[in-house]
Amino acid sequence: MSSLRAWLQRVVGLFGKPQRDADFAAELDSHIQLHIENCLRKGMSSEAARRDALLKLGGLEQTKESHRDQRSLPLLETMFQDLRFTARMLRKNPGFAAAAIFTLALGFGVNTAVFCWTQTIVMTPIPGVADPARLLTVMQADRGNVLTSRMSYPDFRELEGLHDVFEGVLGTSPASVVLSWNGQNEWVSARVASASSFTVLGVHAKLGRTFLPGEDQGEGAHPVILISHGLWQNQFGSDPAILGTVVRLNQQPFTIVGVTPPEFQGVSSGSQVDVWAPLSMHNEVLDYGSYHSRSFRWIQSMARLRPGVSLSTAQAAVAALSARLESAYPDTNQNIQFKVFPLWRSPLGGQALFLPVLRLLAAVGVGLLLVVAGNVSCLLLARATGRQKEVAVRLAIGASRARLIRQLLTESLVMAMAGGCLGALFARYAVNLFFRFAPQDVIPYQFHFVLGWSALAFTFLLVLLSVLLFGLAPALWSSCEDANSALHEARRGASIGGREHRLLKSLIVCEVAISIVLLIGAGLCAKGFWRASHMDLGFHADNVLYAGLNLVPNGYSPQQAKNFDHELCLRLAALPGAVDAALVNTPPLGPNGLFTGRVDVGGVDARASESHLVPFLIVSPGYFSVLRIPIVRGREFTFQDDSSRSHVAIINETMARRYWLGLDPVGHEFQMAVGVAPSDTFTVIGVVPDTKSESLNEPAAPLVYVTYIQRPLASLYMSVLLRTKENPQLMSASLRRAIHALDPNIEPLGVLPLRHYMEHAFLPVRIAGISLAVLGTTALFLTSLGLYGVMAYAVSRRTHEIGIRRALGLQAHHAVQMVLREGMFLVGIGAGLGLAAALALTRTLASFLFGVSATDSVTFLAAALILTVVAFAACYVPARRAARIDPMIALRYE
Repeated sequence: MSSLRAWLQRVVGLFGKPQRDADFAAELDSHIQLHIENCLRKGMSSEAARRDALLKLGGLEQTKESHRDQRSLPLLETMFQDLRFTARMLRKNPGFAAAAIFTLALGFGVNTAVFCWTQTIVMTPIPGVADPARLLTVMQADRGNVLTSRMSYPDFRELEGLHDVFEGVLGTSPASVVLSWNGQNEWVSARVASASSFTVLGVHAKLGRTFLPGEDQGEGAHPVILISHGLWQNQFGSDPAILGTVVRLNQQPFTIVGVTPPEFQGVSSGSQVDVWAPLSMHNEVLDYGSYHSRSFRWIQSMARLRPGVSLSTAQAAVAALSARLESAYPDTNQNIQFKVFPLWRSPLGGQALFLPVLRLLAAVGVGLLLVVAGNVSCLLLARATGRQKEVAVRLAIGASRARLIRQLLTESLVMAMAGGCLGALFARYAVNLFFRFAPQDVIPYQFHFVLGWSALAFTFLLVLLSVLLFGLAPALWSSCEDANSALHEARRGASIGGREHRLLKSLIVCEVAISIVLLIGAGLCAKGFWRASHMDLGFHADNVLYAGLNLVPNGYSPQQAKNFDHELCLRLAALPGAVDAALVNTPPLGPNGLFTGRVDVGGVDARASESHLVPFLIVSPGYFSVLRIPIVRGREFTFQDDSSRSHVAIINETMARRYWLGLDPVGHEFQMAVGVAPSDTFTVIGVVPDTKSESLNEPAAPLVYVTYIQRPLASLYMSVLLRTKENPQLMSASLRRAIHALDPNIEPLGVLPLRHYMEHAFLPVRIAGISLAVLGTTALFLTSLGLYGVMAYAVSRRTHEIGIRRALGLQAHHAVQMVLREGMFLVGIGAGLGLAAALALTRTLASFLFGVSATDSVTFLAAALILTVVAFAACYVPARRAARIDPMIALRYE
């Protein structure tokens, strides 16, 4: 012992701090004596105990010199020393390192995957174009602010004249066409486009050329096409001699003049266009459209801002154009206003559908990352307490506080970097889970998710932010330690310090609060999804089979198409297992929006906030019977309602209330422009209940039904709805045979149950419900682990105290109650804060809730109950451990 005291005096002489030398030497002497006593208790000889003390503590003098020398070392060398020390520390604590790294990887991976989705769908909605920030979507709206994605060709040409604000304007219109080449026929996605389209987009042909100026003029005069890079590879074998090859679109000859670059897919987020034809060929590709009619809106338009022109300036310019056109053409442009939108919030494309969901997932990802950071902070705080002696000795022998903080932050950074790498690997797999939510055979969007450098840079930023979140507080707490008090605490094995305990409690309270917010959000979205799948749509889609038809490629005239459709309905209705069959131009709740027409009712003026544009559906007799939509008043369409009679229409109840409030609308007339035809007079023959047509959360709005028999052009594009007695999928082959029996060359665009076809409408709420359920459950699991860890650590630190209490008569069940009371008190505070936050935040989920209040009391209570049960279980295990503490062993603890 005398040799140790002599060595101690030499070490104390190095400290250079006389005011604390004596006290520190006394504490260190006591610590040495305690260490020797512990060694003797383990059965070691007195000589071996002294050698062990020298071995463990004899490096202090060299460490002192090392700290003194390090002040003059280059920063890079000291960083390497920090990394080496970190590696040794993590290798000595593999369980701690694995728990922290895998927890961080989960938080990083989820957030990186959401970032990748957002970047692909929203931030770069149209890949392959130049300077997308200056591209705008241009739409029209009426005084009721009802948007329409299409405008008339004359209005589009007027828009092209705004040279002061736009570098260029492009117009396109989508279609499905049959490409015939080398004896093969295939349905492909196509668009007719203005000649300026590729110039405005800044897209250059991979092979050949794009459209020349003037090729969009002169209807039918320029039969040329561009094909996509994917079609060129898959169908034409990447043949470089493809230019000049003549193929057929809808049985019409076209010459291939160019191939688009591989990164360019289309003009909206998620679109995949295989063939581009000039606008002049709209009759051959679409078989609809008009260069002259201002009432028929069929062009989708985009524009490129001039450099330095703001969005507000562009909106003012198109507003002035709207006023001029309204004055010049009151019959077609009254109350019609142009609207401009940046690409990321365009109402067209995949970003319009997925942006609300991605915002929600981003918020949930941040919440999960905060829970992860809280958990790792608890781990680091607990570990820092066990390193009190190490930290105190290092401070006492000359290490500066900044140097110590840097060392501890280096340890946090290394763990975060490892978690970031693992999280990036997880995200690489997780990004493809998007297609589990959005199957591409139903959803008309195709996305190519790539975990590029921007996503990796985002992960790196998360790593740095997380180090500040979970590493800074433990590092600051540890570096504030006093050598004398630390050695004294290590000797007597005292309970958790006040600052540390408050910090741990605060972290647990925050974790519980975030978890209950995520749980409530998950419960509301799951309940909303269940309600949406069982909500009253106004029609019955069960046991209904859908098949899309397009008779344009087969050279049918409108009259021939009408006869084909009529005969097909009769044959389908007569099939074994069939109940009834009907036709509709756009099935309800599908991915394609409805066409609209301007409605005027004599003697009735719509209010200023109401729209004159009313959506319409073109249907066949039997449509309401197939979808089980009752006729409230009047009658349904019949095959006698042909062109020899006046135009007839069926309206929904909202339109009846708007224009004929308190009256029976049957027999009344109104004016409406449907398609390319001028405004016609329609007689109301029936009223039906409101139905969901375009989205689940659409408000009640007017809707007009007209019969295809009086609209021969629509016969070319009708879709089949077949009601069956059993599973509609079993009738798919029979439906195809019935079509081929009438014309072997006609192939339906798709045959699937109507419920499957309508998945587009349910997709956002399904993604929200499933993702929040998974992430909310994950957050609850992590919070319960964190709570368990904190309570177990608290019990271990209080072993000596609890042993004394047990020796003085504390009963086992009282020890359990003591620990449970402390843990559940924290849970109660966190749950209260979480419930208050949820009341404010869940209102943002309104677009995902159907028939469910954002403050649904059942969901709030259920989330609180689940959290309480899980938290009780997490606290009970350490509490039982406290009850089993043997007083004699506890009194000798540490």
